Amino acid sequence: MDGWYETTARIVRETVSAALHKARSLGAKKVALSALATGFGNMTLADFAEAIRPLLPIDWSPIEEVCICLLEDYRTHELSHSLSQT
Repeated sequence: MDGWYETTARIVRETVSAALHKARSLGAKKVALSALATGFGNMTLADFAEAIRPLLPIDWSPIEEVCICLLEDYRTHELSHSLSQT
């Protein structure tokens, strides 16, 4: 996200990827992430899912679990549905 609260899928993907690389280098087994840019960045959860989808097939060992934290429970289904889209 830049100073004008604008972002792109590429920026989100690179940020999440960098965080996961750092967590992996520290030996993390569990990582919690926010749904970056879905607030002030004005991205939808579908946009967020599109941004991180290319990261899903990567083996991030030793990371075993990544939790994406959302403010509202009902958004969990929306994100899950968006991530399952091809």
